[in-house]
Amino acid sequence: MRRRLRLGGRTGLALVAGFGLLFAGTSVSSAVQEKSAGAATVAALVVKNNDFNSDTHSDVLSVDTAGRLWLYPGSGAGGWQSRVGYSLGWDAMTQLLVPGDFDGDAHADLMSVDADGYLRLYSGDGHSGWQVWKRFGGGWNAMTAVRGVGDFNGDGFMDIMARQSTGQLWLYPGNGKGGFLTRVGYGYGWNAMTALMGIGDFDGDTFPDLAARDGDGAVWLYRGNGTGGWLAGRTLIGSSWQNLTALVTPWDFSGDGKADLLVRNVPGALLMYRGNGTGGWTLPPVQVGSGWNGMTKIVS
Repeated sequence: MRRRLRLGGRTGLALVAGFGLLFAGTSVSSAVQEKSAGAATVAALVVKNNDFNSDTHSDVLSVDTAGRLWLYPGSGAGGWQSRVGYSLGWDAMTQLLVPGDFDGDAHADLMSVDADGYLRLYSGDGHSGWQVWKRFGGGWNAMTAVRGVGDFNGDGFMDIMARQSTGQLWLYPGNGKGGFLTRVGYGYGWNAMTALMGIGDFDGDTFPDLAARDGDGAVWLYRGNGTGGWLAGRTLIGSSWQNLTALVTPWDFSGDGKADLLVRNVPGALLMYRGNGTGGWTLPPVQVGSGWNGMTKIVS
């Protein structure tokens, strides 16, 4: 099913202010398994496109308590430009994700899972608006997390990952034309994680990685090998994150070419943790917003 989606056209000032937070550490269920794969040839990273207005900067999308979708264009230096409002009704979506350029037209796209369990693709027009949307098959309400992870298998096309209610993690490779190739299953035990994040190339090896927060608030980095599998081991990159209410992966939000992370605390403040390009952080974190507890979903 394909339909036109009309741009709401409302604009306003972005919410800007700040907050702070720290880390520590713990372990996760040994049921989280790894899929082995051979060594990949190092190549240039295919960057996930989350630039919805074509100004070359990473942007953020959110849904407010009234169900309105908002675009917060990034400034390219860890700040914001004026936000853009779209139509109401997005509170009916159980999940939102930014897969990058999923349909191969060089524009950033948006995906959602609706209340009936159907996955939807909203094709971006490159000018802060949308072209058409189409619906994939149902059953996605069996997935407790669906995330855009970039080109995880190294074929040049954007992929998504999904965690099933059984705890199994799946890779859904994109075909570069708005559809999927055959899915790949990883280990079970991922339901021990309270958040999954397609964080981008966090360790600087040109391959997209996955980050996950466990029930104790520890954040783990699982390094992709560039061919749809994992490098050995995992790395603790944060702790005491259990009280954060949103973890957002804009890839490079600060403009330094390294993957970053945006987090929201209980009072609604937004903080940017700048990645250092080698699997760690450039501290201290930077305050970039407040009032974000008025948003029910935040994605990038």
